[in-house]
Amino acid sequence: QCGPLTCEETTCGYYLDQYSCEELIDSFGHDCSICQETGYCVGQLQHDINTADCGATVTVTEDYNETLEIHKCIRLEGDPQLRARPRLRRGTDIDFNERNNNDCDCDWVQIDGIAFENEVSSGVASYTVRVFNPTDDLELTITDCKLDGKNDDRGIIFMDSPSNGIYTISNSFFVNANQYYMANNFGSLPSNTNFDFDNNYFDQAESDGECALACGESCNVFSGDMFYGFDVDDVQNFIGPWF
Repeated sequence: QCGPLTCEETTCGYYLDQYSCEELIDSFGHDCSICQETGYCVGQLQHDINTADCGATVTVTEDYNETLEIHKCIRLEGDPQLRARPRLRRGTDIDFNERNNNDCDCDWVQIDGIAFENEVSSGVASYTVRVFNPTDDLELTITDCKLDGKNDDRGIIFMDSPSNGIYTISNSFFVNANQYYMANNFGSLPSNTNFDFDNNYFDQAESDGECALACGESCNVFSGDMFYGFDVDDVQNFIGPWF
C-alpha cells in the first residue's frame, strides 16, 4: 500500500453497502475513522435510504437528528405501531440532482406519517422540507405528515419550477411556521401546475375556511400572506379547502 488508505480500502468501507458506520462500530467493533474523516459515514436513516432498492419502502421507527436527502424513488413511512409520528429534526431535501444510482430512473417519492422539523439554531430563512425537481416529472405525495417550524423555520419550499411534476399534500399539519407555510422559488406558477394541497391543517388559518375581509377579519391563509410565490387565486385553487 503506497500512500494513505482510502475508505474503500478499509474493512469499514467494504461493508458500507450493508451496514452504517454506526452499526459497524457499535455492533462489530470496526474502525471507521478513515471513512468518517472523508465523509463516507452518514446517519442511520440516510444510510437506509442510500442502500434501499429502487421503489422500496423505508420505515422510520424512531426520531432522527440528521439532515436527510431523498434522491431516489422510495416510500418513506412512519412506523404505524408508534404512538406519534417519528420526527426528522434536521431538515429534509427531496433532491434528484443527487441521484446516485443509475438503475433507479423513476421520478416519484411517497412520504406518509412523518413529522418534519428543523433545529431551532437553523435560522429564520430555513425550511423543514426543500423540494428540487430537475427532471420536471417528479411525482411527490405527502400524506398524514406534520411540518413544524418550531416558530423559527418555514414549512416547505419548491426550489425549481414544478413544470410537469405532480405534487400532492393531504391530511397533513402545518404548524409554528415562521412567516411562510409554503414557498416557491421560481416566480409565478405555470398554468399547467399540478398542485393538489387541499384538506390540510394550517394553525393560523381561518377556522371556517373562509375570510371576511370586509368585517376586519385577519386572513393569513385566504389572502396568501403565509404562502410566498402564491397569489390569492393560487391559494384558493391549489390549497383550499383547509381545516
